[in-house]
Amino acid sequence: MTLHSNYSTSIYLGIIFSCLFCCKNSPKEELKYYGTGAISKRTQLIDNKKEGEMIDYYADGKIKSVRLFKDDFQTGKSTFYYPQGSVEEVQYFEKDKQNGGDTSFYVNGRIKLIVEYKDGLKNGYVRKFDTTGTQYFFAKYDMENLVEVNGITSVSYTHLRAHETDSYLVCRLLLE
Repeated sequence: MTLHSNYSTSIYLGIIFSCLFCCKNSPKEELKYYGTGAISKRTQLIDNKKEGEMIDYYADGKIKSVRLFKDDFQTGKSTFYYPQGSVEEVQYFEKDKQNGGDTSFYVNGRIKLIVEYKDGLKNGYVRKFDTTGTQYFFAKYDMENLVEVNGITSVSYTHLRAHETDSYLVCRLLLE
């Protein structure tokens, strides 16, 4: 009888532990709604953390954005859409920080803006284009510090002297 009761206890404990671990990691879906009852956001959760896709919707039900999450951090490609359905912007993230190119588009599909990021900071070129696709502006950043605009290297402000008069703040660049 002791062997039988130990065997039964082991089975029951095994079932309980299986349920705890299986139920803990089962995906859930969180929905948010507009006042009209239409879905505004659909989020996948595991252990109450964002995991997988988060989809935002316009009030008419069209997709507004698709963002990816891993362990509650925005990671991977995020895509945003204009109300008529064309891509408005594409971003890339690693653990909630933008990394790589962020590209914005005009409604006609042509590139509007490209910004390069590293660890959430501008790092590399920022390029702006008109609606025909012609680049009209570029700047270069080094970890959020502006170093060049349209081919002109930025001025160092280490040699800038300022003084204040009664009515003006006067700045003078000391060229060496």
